[in-house]
Amino acid sequence: MTLADIESQAANLRQELQIKLSDMKRLAERIEHLERELQQQLSIGQEYEIQLSNLNRSLQRNEEIVKKLQLDKQNYANEITNVRDLNTTVETKKEQILRQLTGKEIENEQLQAALSDLKMEIDMLRTQLNNEKAMVHSLEDIIGSSREKEFQSQIQAQEKDSELQLAKDRANMNELKV
Repeated sequence: MTLADIESQAANLRQELQIKLSDMKRLAERIEHLERELQQQLSIGQEYEIQLSNLNRSLQRNEEIVKKLQLDKQNYANEITNVRDLNTTVETKKEQILRQLTGKEIENEQLQAALSDLKMEIDMLRTQLNNEKAMVHSLEDIIGSSREKEFQSQIQAQEKDSELQLAKDRANMNELKV
């Protein structure tokens, strides 16, 4: 997995986290709105109950309104329960994403450290290679110089051997003549 892949995955996770956070905010606002509506409906229900006890007229109409309000109340309570369940799910997913993001950040830091170590090792190896090349070049120069000296020594030795042989040959010739 490359650093670009990790960064891309981290960016995707951050984007998904932002979306989830936005959804949570919207759901929280929806809960608040529903709770206000519920309070309004409860308030209306109480007003009707007061009117029922005080006026005691149009009993049938008021009972229907109360039934409707109770049904709305139950619907809103169910919706709040659903929103709370969804909020719990979103929180769980958020925690998972945060753990993944933290893991990826740690992995990224480890990869960065490993990359840095590898770069340092490569630099050290380059320096070592350059030093060894210089040493090899120096040794080649020394070997070349040494071979040249050896060659010169051999030539001088051959010349001396030749001179010695020539001197021996002259001495032998001189002895033969004598």
